[in-house]
Amino acid sequence: MIEQAESLIRASIAFKAGVVLRDEKEKGVLKLLNFGHTLVYVKKSSNRFFYTLKIAEIRERLDPVLDF
Repeated sequence: MIEQAESLIRASIAFKAGVVLRDEKEKGVLKLLNFGHTLVYVKKSSNRFFYTLKIAEIRERLDPVLDF
């Protein structure tokens, strides 16, 4: 079990490192990855005020990404 967790952690770190190397300025895929993190934080939050602040951040991050 610990070996599987270590393997998953190593793979995750390698994936994130590859993304950062390809998109150091957060203009493309790294922006999407970080947007995903934002969604997770919103989901975890039960505080209404915090949720309202995060909605504004999500809109700010999503608009440029979806602007084809």
